[in-house]
Amino acid sequence: MSSAPLKTQLNKLMNYMFAMEFLGDYFKTLQMLENDGCPGFIAEITPLFGKQVEGFLSELSKLLCEPLVDFEKIDAYLRRLW
Repeated sequence: MSSAPLKTQLNKLMNYMFAMEFLGDYFKTLQMLENDGCPGFIAEITPLFGKQVEGFLSELSKLLCEPLVDFEKIDAYLRRLW
């Protein structure tokens, strides 16, 4: 079975995601790293990023539930996500 239809479908999906700004410059950088001889790099790094984001969101949730919100700590977490 040819992979051409799947590649076409993937390209359409990625173009849509770029147009909707779900993907951006960071993803393009990851693509370049993968293209430079690290096949599967994006597939390996994406779950790691997801786990890291999950931890950040958990910490943000705790910080926002404090009686006195420390916005400097929140800003630090948000900058790490950016």
